[in-house]
Amino acid sequence: QWDAQRQSSGLQPVTQWNRLFVGHSLGGWAAAIAATQCSSEARPAALILVAPAFMPSSNLPSKDLKWIDDLSECNCNAPNRVANRFFLTSLRLGAQLAFALLWKVLIGPVVLQVLRLQVRSKKFWKKGLSAAWFNKNGLKDNNIDGYRRPSKVEKWDVGMLRFVEANFGFESLQDFVSKFKEGLFPPPTKPSLTDELKAMAKSGVPILIVHGKQDFLVPLSNSVKLAKVLGADLAILDKCGHLPMEECPNEFMAVVESFIQKCTNA
Repeated sequence: QWDAQRQSSGLQPVTQWNRLFVGHSLGGWAAAIAATQCSSEARPAALILVAPAFMPSSNLPSKDLKWIDDLSECNCNAPNRVANRFFLTSLRLGAQLAFALLWKVLIGPVVLQVLRLQVRSKKFWKKGLSAAWFNKNGLKDNNIDGYRRPSKVEKWDVGMLRFVEANFGFESLQDFVSKFKEGLFPPPTKPSLTDELKAMAKSGVPILIVHGKQDFLVPLSNSVKLAKVLGADLAILDKCGHLPMEECPNEFMAVVESFIQKCTNA
């Protein structure tokens, strides 16, 4: 309907855009990564970040490997440096592998039972969502039920467990070998996500950041800094918490529609 109104006004329908990336909280981090990985031929039309749960970062080596660099450089002798890196990498990946096995056998099944008990509880979601809303009286049963609904999907809990496992486990023997080689021969430092977003913005991709003024989960100051670094538009919604699209839907949509209107007229 909105596209039809735009066409009748002689404006370009939004459906003719390449891609519009939108992400909320940690989903904003995922949307930002997805947008920066697009090829130049399929450049995003725009990026909208809602209460993004990440801060501007500099181009630094991975913290996961930096301690290996620091310790292995203690001895300037080249053969000893290689030996140090081999030992420290073996220690790190060995500990990671041991924890992954412990998780699989003992910790994982316990976490699975806790997940099943907690996430299906209405009280659990009401308490959690109350922290995300500024106006607690505006939090209705239908909002809570919307968050509980995915827990009714078969094997949702197994999927959640595997998602957690993916952060510290190994997908295969090849993955283990790859990480071992990375510890011995660290790859060149890659540009940070902030650097890639800055480059994307300079190429002409507009970025909008929307944040609730009373967001107590992700500080507003994060988005203020991020908007300044990226040169992005920043919309701050008053009397609004961490979920502006739910707590202040009218104000949120007005900001988004205004941003898209500006982009399509540019």
